Amino acid sequence: MSSKPCLSRFPHVLVKCDRSTLRVVASATGCLLGLWGEQPMFRADGKHYLGPADGKIAGDFTLWKLDSNQQYLLERVSVGPDPSFRMFISADTPVPVLARTYEHFASDEGAAWFGHYIEYVCDWLRDLKFALIPLEGELGWCVFAVSPDSQSMLQNVEREFRRNGIPTAHLRPDGDRFVWASD
Repeated sequence: MSSKPCLSRFPHVLVKCDRSTLRVVASATGCLLGLWGEQPMFRADGKHYLGPADGKIAGDFTLWKLDSNQQYLLERVSVGPDPSFRMFISADTPVPVLARTYEHFASDEGAAWFGHYIEYVCDWLRDLKFALIPLEGELGWCVFAVSPDSQSMLQNVEREFRRNGIPTAHLRPDGDRFVWASD
């Protein structure tokens, strides 16, 4: 992570991440989750979903709301670090917002470096409202960040993390950089 990550400007919490973390986020936000950076497993007819070759599934992202995809996401999806950037967001994210998340990258460029994506999230967060992002190189940790107008959502999520015994930390200023401080 950068010594001055843009996400530190947004309300956030660092959280030990596993499947129980996903359940807490879904419950505390009142949202079904979708996984940006991966395709849903199933179509509405129950057959396996085969998305577009470029992986840009803005129009089909709502498939994450299906019970079968929620079960897959909450029980089978890895929440640890991955070679590609992924973020858990609301499955109800509007198509124009999702389409904007793909604008930074041409289809022939291949996957961007994690550091690029994590910076782009700062451009998207006001529209996404929240994102839970597995951190590269931080085995088992994620950052849960919210838009500035969603501070109460963050407080509710943090309260539920504490109630469920899920460890948290924050990025705190330390001179000209930020440091990881356990709660």
